[in-house]
Amino acid sequence: TEQNKKVHELLRAQLRDPDAAAWLVLDEPQLVGYAAARVDRAPAIHPEQMRAEITDLWVPEGWRRRGVGCELAARAFEWERERGAERIEACSYT
Repeated sequence: TEQNKKVHELLRAQLRDPDAAAWLVLDEPQLVGYAAARVDRAPAIHPEQMRAEITDLWVPEGWRRRGVGCELAARAFEWERERGAERIEACSYT
């Protein structure tokens, strides 16, 4: 589908960046969750040298309240901590 093509293009671009990662949750063939995260080195004036951000977290309406988003966030936090992030940011928009 067109949505799948767009997702593949987005993932290919993100995964070329060694400081970025992405996770998918599938209920074949449907995409039911997506998360992306990245780590950055902070300028020397900041107390923390490594910081991270969950840049995307998406779950379609019919799959919400089933733990998909929580699992994606947990995986992103774990990945960011493994890379030495001292601060992790996430923003929420509805």
